[in-house]
Amino acid sequence: MEAKEAHEFNERKIAELEELFRNAVLISKHRKKGVVQIGSTMSIKTGGKTMAFTIVGSEESDPSAGKISNLSPLGMAFLDKKVGDMVEVKTPGGMAKYEVLEIQ
Repeated sequence: MEAKEAHEFNERKIAELEELFRNAVLISKHRKKGVVQIGSTMSIKTGGKTMAFTIVGSEESDPSAGKISNLSPLGMAFLDKKVGDMVEVKTPGGMAKYEVLEIQ
């Protein structure tokens, strides 16, 4: 019985991975410079603190490692912004303001 359940689990995982690969989009290295896009690493300033984030796809997101999803409210707010732009994002603690300092 356990072997059958393990087999079914593995088959579901394989199907999930196949779907992920079918929908994968490669990020070109020839991106617009100076504009936040998926794959961009940026330095931002908020409340006197400077932080770095990388905008990634939802499957790669890991906020504790500074990788935020392009589909998250924060990620969406930064897309297409330039150095010097101010970004406001509604958070559970209220509105947060960020300034884009650098884009790599």
